[in-house]
Amino acid sequence: MDLDRLAARLTADPTSASVADVGMLAVLARAGDRPEDGLAVVGALLPGAEGAVRAALFHARARLRSYGGDMAGRLNDLCEAREAAERCGDVRGTALALAELAFPIGETLPLRIRADYGRRAVRLARRCGDPLVLALAHANLALTELNLGDEAAGFRHWARAGAALPVPDSVVSADVVHRVAANWVEAAVTFGRYAEARAVIDRVRGWPDVDRLVRPDAAMLAWRTGAWDDALAELSGSATTRLPGPSTMAGLVRSAIEFERGSGALDPGARFTEVGADITSCVAIAVQVRIRARRREPWPARDAETSLGLVHATRQRVGWPEVWLAVVEVDPAAATEWAERLADLWPTGRRDTIVRRHGTALLLSRDDPESAYRDLLGVAADYRRLDEPWSEGWALRHAADAGAAARLPRGTLAEAVDGAAEIFRRLGADRSLAELLRAHGDRRALRSVPLPSSQRRRTSPGLTPREEEIAMMAARGLTAALIASRLDLSPGTVRKHLERIRAKLGIERKHELVELFRSRT
Repeated sequence: MDLDRLAARLTADPTSASVADVGMLAVLARAGDRPEDGLAVVGALLPGAEGAVRAALFHARARLRSYGGDMAGRLNDLCEAREAAERCGDVRGTALALAELAFPIGETLPLRIRADYGRRAVRLARRCGDPLVLALAHANLALTELNLGDEAAGFRHWARAGAALPVPDSVVSADVVHRVAANWVEAAVTFGRYAEARAVIDRVRGWPDVDRLVRPDAAMLAWRTGAWDDALAELSGSATTRLPGPSTMAGLVRSAIEFERGSGALDPGARFTEVGADITSCVAIAVQVRIRARRREPWPARDAETSLGLVHATRQRVGWPEVWLAVVEVDPAAATEWAERLADLWPTGRRDTIVRRHGTALLLSRDDPESAYRDLLGVAADYRRLDEPWSEGWALRHAADAGAAARLPRGTLAEAVDGAAEIFRRLGADRSLAELLRAHGDRRALRSVPLPSSQRRRTSPGLTPREEEIAMMAARGLTAALIASRLDLSPGTVRKHLERIRAKLGIERKHELVELFRSRT
C-alpha cells in the first residue's frame, strides 16, 4: 500500500485507524521523503483518536518530526505518546515510547534519565511479549550506555537486542529491525569491533526489506577494513535508498573511496544540511574535512568545530574522536583546545584509544618530530592489529612526515614510506599514493599512479587552473557572460565549468562560493 492510498482511507474514515495503520503511515512517509504529508494526516486523525491508536499517532508524529529535525517537537510527542498509552493501560505503547525516549541523540534530556527510561522500557517490553519492542528497547539503551562510557554494558544490551530481533513480517517491523541492526553495526565499527559488525550483517542478509537498507552500513564496514571493491559493490543497484541515515552513509563511503581513486566530487548523499554529534554525522564530517583539506579548500574544518561543540553540549561519547583527529590534521591549535574541553568525554574503547594516540603524536610532531615518528610507527602497528589498513597507511604517512621534519636519514624513513606505499597500492588509493610519492618518494614512480594530470598538479581545492580562475571571478560577483567575455569563452562553457566547480566543492549556491574564496578575492 502506498502513502496516498493509506492516507485517503484513514482520512475518509478516521475511526478505522489502527495501531498497525499508524505505524505504516509513518514508515511510508519517511521512506517516501514526505514527512509533511504524514504529519498532515496524523494531525487530522488526532482529535478523534483514543486509547492505543492515540498513543501510536503521537509516536508516529515524533518519528516524522525527527526526520525533519524538530527534536523538541519529537520529545513533546513522545511524552504525549507515553501518557496516552499509560492512561489506557497500553503496555506495548508505553514501552515503545520509553524506548524512543532512551535514544541518546537530539534533545537535552540527561543521559542518566534516558538510561532509566531504557531500563523501564525493557521491563515493560518483557511484560507485553513483543520482540520488536524488546529489541528496540535494548538497542536504544545500549547506545545510551555507550554514551555514558560503559562499553561493556552497551554491547551486552546490543547482544540482548540481537537475541530478541525477529525476522520481519511487514514493512513496519522491517523498519524497526533495520534501525536496530544499522545502529548496532555503526556502533561496532566505531569501536573497532569488526567481527561483531560482520556477524550482525550476516545475520540480517536476505531478510525482507532489511538487506537493502543495511547495505550502506555493510559498505562502511568493508571500507573501514580495506575491502573497498566490496564496499562499492554493496552500494550498487538495490543499495540505494532515500532514508537520511542510509543515504548519508552510502554517500560518505562512496565519496571517500572515489576521491582516493580519482574523483574530485563529493557525493550528494554525504552532504549535510545539519551538522550533528551522532555516529553517522561524525564519520561523514571527518571524511568531508579530509577531502576539503586535500583539495586545499579554505576552512576545511568549518563543520567539525560545530559538531564538537554539540558533543560538548550533549555529552556524547561515541564517534567524535574521528572528527577530532581530522581537526588535528588541519588545525592543530583548535584540536589542542578541543582535547582539553572534551577530556572527560574521551571513550575508552580500543579504537578510540588508538585514535587518541594518533592525534596526540601528530600534535607532538610540531615540537618533537623524532619522538612523534616513533609514536606514529606504534600507532600504525595498532591499526594493523585492528585490521584497518587505510588508517595504518596514513599513520605511516604521518610518521614519514615527522621523520622528514626530524631530518632522519632516508634509509630510516623507508619503513614508513614503503609500508604506506604498499598499503595505498593494495587499496587502490591512488591519490594518497601520489601525495606520498610527491612528498617522499621517487618522482619517476609518480608517473605510474593512474591519476588525471589535472589532479597531479598542486592546484587550489582540487580544481584545474582554469576552474580556479573561473571560481575566483565568480566569487568576485562576475556573471557567466562577463567571465566568458574576459576569458574568450562561450557563456555555455563557463556555466559547465561552474557546474563542475560546485560539484567538486560540494556547494550549490553562489554565496557559498563567495564565502569559500572570501580571503582570496
